[in-house]
Amino acid sequence: MNRFISSSLAIGSLLITSPVMAETQQLSRLIELLHHNGNLSTQDYQQLMAAVSPAEPTKAPDTVTLDANGLIVESHDQAFAVKIGGRLHTDYGVIKQASSSRETDARIRNARLGMQGHVHNDWQYKLEFDFAGNQTNATDLFIGYSGFDAVNITLGRHKMPSGLEALTGIGNIGLMERSLPSNLFSAGRQNGLSLTGGGQSWSWATAGWLGESRANYQDSRYGIGSRLSYAPYSRDQQHLHLGISSYYQNYRNTHSDAGRQYRDLTFSSRPEISIASADLFQSRLESVRSSQTYGLEAAYIRGPWSMQSEWFQQQINSAGQHRQQQGWTIAGNYMLTGESRGYQASTGRIGGIRPAQALNEGGYGAFELVVRYSDAHLQGQHNGIRSDNKAELWTVGLNWYATQSVRFMANYNHVDLNQTAQTKQQAKALQIRGQLVF
Repeated sequence: MNRFISSSLAIGSLLITSPVMAETQQLSRLIELLHHNGNLSTQDYQQLMAAVSPAEPTKAPDTVTLDANGLIVESHDQAFAVKIGGRLHTDYGVIKQASSSRETDARIRNARLGMQGHVHNDWQYKLEFDFAGNQTNATDLFIGYSGFDAVNITLGRHKMPSGLEALTGIGNIGLMERSLPSNLFSAGRQNGLSLTGGGQSWSWATAGWLGESRANYQDSRYGIGSRLSYAPYSRDQQHLHLGISSYYQNYRNTHSDAGRQYRDLTFSSRPEISIASADLFQSRLESVRSSQTYGLEAAYIRGPWSMQSEWFQQQINSAGQHRQQQGWTIAGNYMLTGESRGYQASTGRIGGIRPAQALNEGGYGAFELVVRYSDAHLQGQHNGIRSDNKAELWTVGLNWYATQSVRFMANYNHVDLNQTAQTKQQAKALQIRGQLVF
């Protein structure tokens, strides 16, 4: 016992007089030396070693979650996370055009699989691919940084700030396809840099892109665009949204005229009918140099009721003249089972529906009724012949949200086309979709 006291006093003196020797590793060596020389009994040695050895910190386990939001793996300190998710849209329908017989068709509209998450807390990423149509296409491929208070930065292929409906995920809109004006005039996904930010009732975004574009805008050289949104009222299940956007796009050249470079373009879209075998509505423009597009948007949500509308105007700058194209749309939604759509003012985006009584929880899901009207006007010129192309569309839809992940949709479409180069056309379609999102 006396040897233990003496040794303890010696060790204590070393702790006081030599901070360097107070390190755990050095103390452990000293205690081992005293024990080896017989100055400490085995019991005393064990007690001293237990006293100077720090307790192993308990490491929180990494978390793995599998639910309606996908497979999520997160590190114990939340500095790293990855989410694996996907989307499947399978469509069936019948379409009748005045100039042809009734046709039935089936197609996989979307078959997406991807991963997203963050590394080192503030760095985000997303990689998503679409395997529909017997081919593989990249949808989102980007990295981002959110370490600043006032601005988020995104670099890569992602959605540019243009239009409310275009920025709403396809799994969250009320009908099977986005409106014709949104498909024709929004900037869509581009490969570029965007800066975004927002507050409690507003959001802003600006972006620039190079070299890549949608099929409707073949081979753009570069583009820049911005969007602002404001929510004068946003509380509980009642939201009022207002927004404005604009973008400029310059096109790659294929020929020159008077020393300037131009390109011939084709604007086209399946008018809100996913099973259509060809682009029913299209317009060609010769010698285009650039375009400027403006958009206005508004939305109102009050409990189970919601309404949104958008208007676009596009100025086409071509050789020696300017042409204007425009379109607008309005849609109304009503949740028959009382749910309300989500809305986030800090991003200016509308969310989806979560059934109050999902089928997997013993309920019957949620039901939604949707009506939309769209109007588009394109001006064209091909081989010196001008064309004036107009489209009017009515779509009525009924949705059943079986669970948060599963939705079934039925749409009836009525399309009137008036294209100068052709006779008037009318198309009617009945479509159904099964949707799985995780």
